[in-house]
Amino acid sequence: MAPTTSRISGLYGVVFNKFQGIIIQDILDANNNVIDTLITPLEVPRIEALFKKKSIISIIDINDTTKQVIVDSVTFDIKYVEGGTYTMGSDTPPNSVYGPAHSVTLSNFWMCETEITQALWLELMGTNPSKYKGMYYSDDLERPVETVNFYDLLVFCNKLSVKVGLEPVYSINGSTNPDVWGEPPSNGNDADWNNVTMDMSKNGFRLPTEAEWEYAARGGKYKQNYTYSGSNTIGDVAWYADNSSTWIKWITHTVKTKLPNALGIYDMSGNIAEWCFDNCKSSSNYDDFPTTPDPFVQDNNNKVRVVRGGAYNDASDKCRVYDRASYNSPIKS
Repeated sequence: MAPTTSRISGLYGVVFNKFQGIIIQDILDANNNVIDTLITPLEVPRIEALFKKKSIISIIDINDTTKQVIVDSVTFDIKYVEGGTYTMGSDTPPNSVYGPAHSVTLSNFWMCETEITQALWLELMGTNPSKYKGMYYSDDLERPVETVNFYDLLVFCNKLSVKVGLEPVYSINGSTNPDVWGEPPSNGNDADWNNVTMDMSKNGFRLPTEAEWEYAARGGKYKQNYTYSGSNTIGDVAWYADNSSTWIKWITHTVKTKLPNALGIYDMSGNIAEWCFDNCKSSSNYDDFPTTPDPFVQDNNNKVRVVRGGAYNDASDKCRVYDRASYNSPIKS
């Protein structure tokens, strides 16, 4: 089984539906006094140098296609993905889980340029559940976080949204506050968590839908006809089974150490497999896939969710842009 994370579109998995302007919140001095100041990319190092105890939460427009998110000591970028219509899936081989190939239309969205790092998870959640951490791995917190399940990511997304002043997307039992949801399930089939609702009119972080994930992996409007995300040569863009082993075992790798795709997004093939929001239907293929714009599959009685991208210990075919897998939501891997 491939280890998973997501991008926040996630962990590759979190998406901004709509977003405008710059958000600045609670910049504190050593005495916990709030400083009313404008943060720009040039001012951030100055503030960090002046105040040892700080809380810097900001989203900064770098250019038309990139925003920088600052969560205290961690900075990450998100990339604009202009919507459009594309052909999702593949009819090769015929009658497989990859087909039938079908047309999908998507609105604009934003996606994190990397998988969720251990550094970001630790900063926001206070713990690092990852297996590949510590001195043996050079204390490298820029590796993707793993050993998290689908339910953990719902909590992460809403917490991150609230942290940076955005509207939380997910609701369980009518509440968007993950503090009242209880502990994320680690086994079984929890009806409350499986019945999570996703409000795509909100502007916070969320997991990508499967259609969004594949569109971004294919390069979005640039419609790169590559087998892997950004290239037909897998070693240029992906950590996978043939290049991820050490003298002792396969391991994850620091994000952004392979080439990005046309959108400037990294590691959509390999490194860590990524959770999407969609349930996986019992048929496992795209028969009866929604034909409306911005489609996704939700079955409240189904705990099985789609996983995409392949991982560091997968063969090359699992890293293809159209390859699909599915895991039970409680599984931490």
